[in-house]
Amino acid sequence: MATMIERIAAAEEQAAAIKKQAAADARARIDAAQQAADKATADARAEQRAKLAEAEKQAEADGQKLFDAIMAENAERADSERAAAAKKLYAAAEYIIGKAGQA
Repeated sequence: MATMIERIAAAEEQAAAIKKQAAADARARIDAAQQAADKATADARAEQRAKLAEAEKQAEADGQKLFDAIMAENAERADSERAAAAKKLYAAAEYIIGKAGQA
């Protein structure tokens, strides 16, 4: 039969072993949680990079459409102004030729 001191020593050893095992379990859980958090962070970054790439592609397409529309509008306006200038030029030429013929 074990003495009281032996039982206390055995209980202390058992408590130390339980404490050691609990610390190891806690470290393992912390490591697992850190790995899960790292993976979630990496996944979120990858998802955001993909969304950013898609948004950039869409913005570029929208910008090109706007550029094309502005260029078409400017070309139309330039043609209109060129036609109006040509009419004025011909009118001025006719006026000058008319004046020259009267002289």
